[in-house]
Amino acid sequence: MNLEELSFFNRQLAGMVASGIPLEGALKHLCSEMAKGKLRSEIEALEAQLREGAPLAEAIGCRSLPPLYVSMVRLAATSGDLPAVLTMLADHYEQEAVAWTKLRGLMVYPHIVLTVALAFSVMMTRVLHRYLDEVIGYYSVMRWSVSDLVRYKAELYVPPVALGVLLAVALLAGVFPGWRRWLRWRAPAFKDASMARVASAMSVMLRSGCTLEETFAAVADLEAGTPAAPEIERWRERHGEGHGAFSEIAAGSVVFPPFFVWIASTAGEDLASGFERAGGVYTRRARHRTEMMLYAALPLAVLVIGLVILGEAWVFAKVLTALWRPL
Repeated sequence: MNLEELSFFNRQLAGMVASGIPLEGALKHLCSEMAKGKLRSEIEALEAQLREGAPLAEAIGCRSLPPLYVSMVRLAATSGDLPAVLTMLADHYEQEAVAWTKLRGLMVYPHIVLTVALAFSVMMTRVLHRYLDEVIGYYSVMRWSVSDLVRYKAELYVPPVALGVLLAVALLAGVFPGWRRWLRWRAPAFKDASMARVASAMSVMLRSGCTLEETFAAVADLEAGTPAAPEIERWRERHGEGHGAFSEIAAGSVVFPPFFVWIASTAGEDLASGFERAGGVYTRRARHRTEMMLYAALPLAVLVIGLVILGEAWVFAKVLTALWRPL
């Protein structure tokens, strides 16, 4: 789902509801101005359920919207402070959209580099292979055994095969959710963005009136299947055991570094502010690391292409040296 569109929708909806427009009418009006897509379909279905008399807390649970969004709207429906919650969600998804847009760009660049390198390597291998056949035919095949010919020709295909495997792994990492979750909590810039996302979600929930235990449980569900989920679940258990300060609750954390814990703890009992501060710090870190990696992408691309050329040239030189070696 487009997070930028979701953020813009929430900001508009918050303003309309705050000005006294009924929720059903606001949803219908906004849907008429939205482009066709998944978000519009879900909002239209939500508006239809509300028009038929379904409670907001029940209707929102039937929609395929982000889990945090569903939880927050349910809470707002109970507390009656829907505009404030929608505004906080708009801020949250706006920040998340900006961060992940840059990270997606960072993911696309290696695919482009590998694809270009693979195409260049295949083209160069075919040219060298054809030229090698001509040279071998000109001099004499009799001076080599069949196994030697097969081995030398096979070596020409090592660089393109290696690049093809790397490209396949990179593509699969973007296709399978499990691989994306693994990458999101291990690659430096992605991990910073993930910690910023967790901190922002916790800040939004706490400011909306959730207890700390409810916040930990909801965010652990939100991060299900990632290394962060078991750690957040341990936070919830330690909080239930009577640990009050967040520094005590998060003691011994591995996924979340001591710096994250320290930032969140500096706000004392106002953990909403502490998590908001941590989210801001890690958002800036993710943005900085993303920009640094993008700046390094061009030299890296040149290096990859250079290594491909050197690899092909080395194999071809090795074959020619063996061919011209005196009998």
